[in-house]
Amino acid sequence: MGRKKATTAVDATLLAQVEGDLRSIPKSAVTIKLKAIKATGEGHTLKVVSEVIGCTQNTLFRWVRAYKEIGLNGLIDRPKGHRAKRLSPEHEMIIRDWITHQITPDGLPVHWTVNLLREAIMERLQVQISYTRLWTWMHLQNFKQKTPRPRHIQSDPLKQEEFKKKSSRKGSGGKASGN
Repeated sequence: MGRKKATTAVDATLLAQVEGDLRSIPKSAVTIKLKAIKATGEGHTLKVVSEVIGCTQNTLFRWVRAYKEIGLNGLIDRPKGHRAKRLSPEHEMIIRDWITHQITPDGLPVHWTVNLLREAIMERLQVQISYTRLWTWMHLQNFKQKTPRPRHIQSDPLKQEEFKKKSSRKGSGGKASGN
């Protein structure tokens, strides 16, 4: 009888290296899914295969069903991410020019608001963009909205003007005149 062999020669570092190499192979996820489907077809239970693969039994069942219904394309992950931008880089350049030069598309001076800009974009560029998305884009481009100076609700503009007139007379009399 021969000597006893170790039950496994795979330690944690080797396992991590294998997982990293698997991820680096293009379409390795599809290969793993196919191997998992093959293993379930060879009599291994969903529980055992899912534990080896590192997924849930429901996920493995979905892979099997997708492969039966669609074939190999059913195992390829769909693209993830956001919807494509509505404003092209050329559109963004045009809008930046409108805002920085404070002119309408017709060349007239204007004080841009988000709603006015939305209307101009719709009319001139035929692109519909939401208020929030346009505001966010403007914020990302470091454009700031002009806001009026805050005023107290109980302030009296007439008393303020009178105060300014009185205080300017007092301040001018006390200054040295450079003679």
